Amino acid sequence: MKKYFKIIALFFLGFSIISCEDDGYEDFNAGETAVQGVSGEWYVKILLDNQPLSDYYLLDTYNTASNSADTLWINDNGNLYDFKVKTPVTSLDNKTFGGDNLVNQVEDYEINVNINNGKVLTNEALTEAGNVSDSIYFEAEFSDDPGTIYQFAGYRRTGFVEDEH
Repeated sequence: MKKYFKIIALFFLGFSIISCEDDGYEDFNAGETAVQGVSGEWYVKILLDNQPLSDYYLLDTYNTASNSADTLWINDNGNLYDFKVKTPVTSLDNKTFGGDNLVNQVEDYEINVNINNGKVLTNEALTEAGNVSDSIYFEAEFSDDPGTIYQFAGYRRTGFVEDEH
């Protein structure tokens, strides 16, 4: 039995040494996306006239397939309006975004969305658990509810358990 244990131990020791080599990967750089400053997972609340309509939920912002610095996806993942739109990044330096008549990409829900006053503020949010995070805010008007301006406000997901909703 000891003989088999030694053989198995040597096998795993040899395998672990081989698996630690980084041949061919030492120069690998995953890089950043062009819109990294405004991209992320966000816990947001939807408000109407500054009154909450929802609890916190996850909303995603991310780069397009072309990784262009002037366009950003906003995806509310099937929440209030189930919308997913590409919006212009109006200033990457100022972390602002927004646009009019953005076509919803969610299948079987044909609406347009106006996104206005979109902004990410670095380290300007305090999570409910008291951690500092980036803040996001934008206003949205949906073509099937014209004239109603919804506010989306929240903070970047921190990854801390105490900040999860």
